[in-house]
Amino acid sequence: MYRKSTEIKVGIFVLVALLALGYLTIKLAAESLAPKGTYPLYAVFDDVSGLVKGARVEMAGVEIGRVGRIGLLPQGKAQVELRI
Repeated sequence: MYRKSTEIKVGIFVLVALLALGYLTIKLAAESLAPKGTYPLYAVFDDVSGLVKGARVEMAGVEIGRVGRIGLLPQGKAQVELRI
């Protein structure tokens, strides 16, 4: 009887932990995918070597946004979406 009681307690703990993990995953994903109060700003660069989607956008050392899409223009330049 003692062993069955312990197994039930462990099972409940694991279930609660999985539910909490799922909840936090959804909340954090919603924050990172669509931050509230942001707007797109587009910039054109000659060279974007090493720049990746999701990189930090900083001004005076303070993070103000993230890099969105990176595309190629017909003129051979790169257009970068900055989510500010």
